[in-house]
Amino acid sequence: MNNGLIEINKAHERISSFIRRTPLFETEIHLKNGTQKLLLKLEYLQIGGSFKSRGALNKVATTPGSTLVAFSGGNHGIGVAYAARCFNKKAIIYLPSWAPPFKKNIIESFGAELRILDDPMHLIYEKAIAFALQNTATFIHPYDDLDVIYGAGTIGLELDHSLRPDRWLVGVGGGGLISGLTLALPTQKVLPVESLLCPSLHEAQLNNHPVLVTSSGIAQSGLGAPSIGQYNWDIISQKSHPVMRVSDEMIQSAQNWLWNHCRILSEPSGATALAALFDDSWQFSTDPVGVILCGANTAEMPS
Repeated sequence: MNNGLIEINKAHERISSFIRRTPLFETEIHLKNGTQKLLLKLEYLQIGGSFKSRGALNKVATTPGSTLVAFSGGNHGIGVAYAARCFNKKAIIYLPSWAPPFKKNIIESFGAELRILDDPMHLIYEKAIAFALQNTATFIHPYDDLDVIYGAGTIGLELDHSLRPDRWLVGVGGGGLISGLTLALPTQKVLPVESLLCPSLHEAQLNNHPVLVTSSGIAQSGLGAPSIGQYNWDIISQKSHPVMRVSDEMIQSAQNWLWNHCRILSEPSGATALAALFDDSWQFSTDPVGVILCGANTAEMPS
């Protein structure tokens, strides 16, 4: 067992009493070019509405001190706010002004304090870190942190290997989820999918290292990281899988399919992995394809 997988098992022991074991759902999708069997991991049913609670809980469980600081587009902030409540700590969450109002409401419902800034994400990140340093608080990074990565990787321990798909599709923003699953599933293909308008991994692969990017589009709240994290890049780049890139229209098609055929209401970032199947270049397989549906914090019904 590799060291990453050992740490993921330890993380699962720490956080299992605070999370839900989210279900797997077998189905198939019929598209104009073929039919694909699917194995959907319904992680959007996690407490807090996304996988982010796992990494936040694992980090907070191993963190001394009484005050936590985070920056987020929304879901990581929800995860840290929930983890802070579980461990009786104070949480201060820095958010961009464009973060969805209902995500702000969820964060506040867990008892966290909000700091809303009208700045680019990389500047919000810098201000959050500066505040944490000045106030002897603990900064909880949304993805570029090994404890957060190991927490996200606990999803891989819940997958039924008797249903073994030939590949897992994972949406990418900062890289926390895909790096955790890459460690948790060392013998399987874990393939990255990102929005064309949130190009953090694409730009890192072009430059062979993480670079700052500007994000926009419908998946920005969940996938609009200012860059791929360094720890995340070090893990992802070892596998050398080129990122699949999807348009906002393809993401919306995936959201609509999930609602119309499965009655699953997914936020754009949560449906980004599935959107890869709506690309005309998708290679259909007789084996099932695994898809992580990682978030459902949305207030909008699909059209």
